[in-house]
Amino acid sequence: MHFISFKLSKQETDKFKILLDHLGFDKKKDELWVLKIDKHLKAYLLNNKFPLLFEKDNCIFPTVIAAKTFEGYYSEAMVDQGAKPHILNGADLMAPGILSIDLKDSSNIVVIKSEDGAVLAVGRLVKDFIDSLNRKHGKVAENIHYLNDKLYRLLALRRDS
Repeated sequence: MHFISFKLSKQETDKFKILLDHLGFDKKKDELWVLKIDKHLKAYLLNNKFPLLFEKDNCIFPTVIAAKTFEGYYSEAMVDQGAKPHILNGADLMAPGILSIDLKDSSNIVVIKSEDGAVLAVGRLVKDFIDSLNRKHGKVAENIHYLNDKLYRLLALRRDS
């Protein structure tokens, strides 16, 4: 498998300014690289190693690997032990499995965690998620990227190389 990887210019990096500022990104010593995986998927790597973000269908998400570094920025949902294996198999986040949810106004992205605080997945809140939460029934978020999925394994290999 071959991928195209290149460093983003400082101007291109500015597109991520708010997220990078949250992390303490230093433009003088840090670099943001892009890894083109396919025509619909790109990963953004800090210093060409640490996978911070990925872009899928023109939406930017934190990677499962880096989600803890964005703590406090994205909404977070904690799920019960019964939901955990389903989330780790790519299932969407359903209202009955949610123990708690902390919603942020910044975006429609949610980091899905287990009771011990481990990041399981990153999802996108669905349009009527509030209704699903209130009814304790139905889909709350689409599971976009989860621990040990294909993207995770690819990025973990890249990080460790």
